[in-house]
Amino acid sequence: MEETEFSTYFCKMMEESQANFYWDLSYNEEQEIHECFFMLESEIPEDASYKLMDARGRVNTSEKLLLADRIAFYDLSSSYIDPGFYLKAFPVDKEEGIEKGFIEAFIKYLHQLVNGQRVALENFLKQDNTQVPEEQFAFTWQDESFRQTIKTLKDTQRYDFDKITFDLTETKDKNILEKLKDD
Repeated sequence: MEETEFSTYFCKMMEESQANFYWDLSYNEEQEIHECFFMLESEIPEDASYKLMDARGRVNTSEKLLLADRIAFYDLSSSYIDPGFYLKAFPVDKEEGIEKGFIEAFIKYLHQLVNGQRVALENFLKQDNTQVPEEQFAFTWQDESFRQTIKTLKDTQRYDFDKITFDLTETKDKNILEKLKDD
């Protein structure tokens, strides 16, 4: 197992992937989990004849729509989480580590997930939605699609089986709010 840590490798791979959405990997010390936050931003057309509400019933008054979610990576032996609180929760054995290929497949699939939702959301926002009383947008994790991403990487010999340590320490990157301020 390499001495590279999960958080270091994850952040390096996300940066190299040139994500076209906001993301952040943070460490929840209390629960001993890494949380990957991600968010896409879409412009609401100026001539929109409809109002958008969030899941709590608040009307969006901004010209932009933000859609966000998070995914957890947690240690099986020391963390307890409610998987329903996340789009997806991945258990990891900190003693065994995690394969680099798994992280790379995750990042590849995350790009597909976010960009697919971006297209659907932008198409929805362009429509005359006065006749649609309730249309909901949320990220939906498809386990079969993720497994297929892993399979494709393995079939093409691009899956890295080398394991890295699953560190339970804080990441040193900017958090998502700081990144938004920079933009």
